Amino acid sequence: MTFGQKLYTLREERGWSQDELAEKADVSRQTVSNWENDKVQIDAEKLKRLSEVFGVGMDELYAADTVPVPQEGQKKSKRNTLAVMLVLIGLAVCTIVLAVVGLCNTDTGQVSSAVTITGTAGLCIALAASVVVLAVCTVYLIKFFKKK
Repeated sequence: MTFGQKLYTLREERGWSQDELAEKADVSRQTVSNWENDKVQIDAEKLKRLSEVFGVGMDELYAADTVPVPQEGQKKSKRNTLAVMLVLIGLAVCTIVLAVVGLCNTDTGQVSSAVTITGTAGLCIALAASVVVLAVCTVYLIKFFKKK
């Protein structure tokens, strides 16, 4: 049972409207609605106030089994972040390949157009930056998929 479901149940058991609970908890009716729909997390101060209003312990009101329900916006945000990470990885890999090819061509005496534009130092910087981006994105993706 989520926090919002518990809050709704406690409010209904007492026969209070959202407006009545909002007045007792010194918040707006919209805040009560957002809590009941698990749209926003409650802060510790308001949780304490609600536990006093209902006459229950804070742990009973916000128990360990309370799991926030992910909203559609949060899911979309995670998908967007994942997409950005994958694009960054792709760009980093392309840059690494181009930098390595450019550096290899300078060793053979051939000067590629990439080397003439950016110089060998520029290719080394691009290579190093791409490796860092690749490493950061990889760590993020590992953490992202471990959560599931």
